[in-house]
Amino acid sequence: MCFGPVAPAAALPPDPDNAAVLYYQAFLLYNTPAPEALDSFVKGTTGPSDEIRECVQKGRTAIDYALMAAQREQCNWGIAYSKGFSLALPHLAQCRSLAKLLLADARLLAAEGNYREALERCLSTKKMARHLGDETIISLLVRHAIDGLADDALRDILGLTPPDPQTLEWLKAQLAPASAGQASVVKSLQMEQEVFVQTMQMDRLAELREVLESSVGQPKVQLPARIDEELLARNREYYVRVMTAMQATLSGPMSYADKWSALQTTLTQLMQDAGKDTSATLAAALVPALNKVCGVDVKAQARANALRVGLELLTAKALTGKLPERLPANTLKDPFSGQDFVYERGRASFVVRCQGKDLDKNQVYEWEFKVK
Repeated sequence: MCFGPVAPAAALPPDPDNAAVLYYQAFLLYNTPAPEALDSFVKGTTGPSDEIRECVQKGRTAIDYALMAAQREQCNWGIAYSKGFSLALPHLAQCRSLAKLLLADARLLAAEGNYREALERCLSTKKMARHLGDETIISLLVRHAIDGLADDALRDILGLTPPDPQTLEWLKAQLAPASAGQASVVKSLQMEQEVFVQTMQMDRLAELREVLESSVGQPKVQLPARIDEELLARNREYYVRVMTAMQATLSGPMSYADKWSALQTTLTQLMQDAGKDTSATLAAALVPALNKVCGVDVKAQARANALRVGLELLTAKALTGKLPERLPANTLKDPFSGQDFVYERGRASFVVRCQGKDLDKNQVYEWEFKVK
């Protein structure tokens, strides 16, 4: 019997090229509550367990979608900026949870000896962090938090990985694009300023009062009972002036310590003005504590630089069989001080330490790299 020619199958539509679409699907697929032990395992303070393995296995499909998303260049979360003060960013918490799942998978792979795949999981997590962007301050902070977890996992996994110059060169090449796409706190401020100015309007007073009453971590302010356009205009003008000054400080050539001091002075003056001038009322409630944000941002830069310095030292050991006595020439700097990192060798590890400190936390950061 002759059935004739078979019609060619229709071509499949292409997979989404917007990473956010795939991440949103991963969020929906990852619907099993994470065990309490997941956080400590992801941070490397506890080892693998059957509970962790079961959690990762149940999230396998979500992991696959997240890995697919991380390979996309474009990521548009569809944020409704017109909502102004009531802007919702539900994907940030979901990204934190998904990142922990990816890094738990990375640490399990490393425990099983699959070091290259484990490192790739960490790199995918870092790509997801970059996909969060820097359009808002909170997005920037969550991006840094996820990126920090991924870097911690990378260092721990490198401490288990047999020394191999090719693997280390590959990892350095993978990390190199991150510097080109570095987050910008100034960009975050510019977007936040635009959103807030557009919503400091008479027709949004109810929304404004609600935000001021529910704000966390900001000074509580009481709006005058009678508000008119002239008062709002003066507040908008003052707010823009303060935010513009802070952006100029952050984007200028000053050292971290000088920037921190200048931001602290601006914020102190703002609070003094708010106590005697109704034009500063809204700015006092809405301008973020940028000396704190600045510290988080510079810590992220320091951590990234320290990781690259550590990779150079690990490469030298892989090639020569021993750690160098001192840092190689022209290594990346500690952005807190603008100087070289402090390098200390131990018997089975080495430490890369900042010379300057986070002035907001009064803390000097260091990162340990274990060696085999």
